[in-house]
Amino acid sequence: MLKKDFRCNEVIQDIYYAIETYVEISDKVPERTKRSEGEEYLAKKKHDSAQAYEFYKHNEANIKLISVGLTYETNDLLLESVQACFLINLNFKLLRIINNVKNRLLSLRTEYEEIWKMNKEYESNRSDENLCKLGDKLFTFFVDLKFMTLYWKQLLDYLEYDPTYIK
Repeated sequence: MLKKDFRCNEVIQDIYYAIETYVEISDKVPERTKRSEGEEYLAKKKHDSAQAYEFYKHNEANIKLISVGLTYETNDLLLESVQACFLINLNFKLLRIINNVKNRLLSLRTEYEEIWKMNKEYESNRSDENLCKLGDKLFTFFVDLKFMTLYWKQLLDYLEYDPTYIK
């Protein structure tokens, strides 16, 4: 019945679109590299940060779309509806999924704005220090997006959401 509710279905569609967009870019998300023997720590950090920055700049529109789609405040409507309908029966599997989503929401709702500001600061002065700070924040953000996508996908799977009709 939740999927038939107009507002819940609207939220589900937006979340699903964000998940699909994440899947499209997920195999290109950079990861920190291991430091080779003799490699200077700061040089490695700068290299990794530059890769994260380049990925972010190349995929900025998609990253914003994913971030908004997974964290938009109206998504709370779906979470609250699921809780009201299902948690009365003490469904611990669903409770775990909902708690995972809510836990990531707390940080993800503010992270994208912080990254945007850090990016603007870096672009205004191009300092290595700002690049490394931005890189650190981006790597954390990419991990948070990965897990948030997984948690929302688990919830949509639990609800047996089928996007075939929408597509």
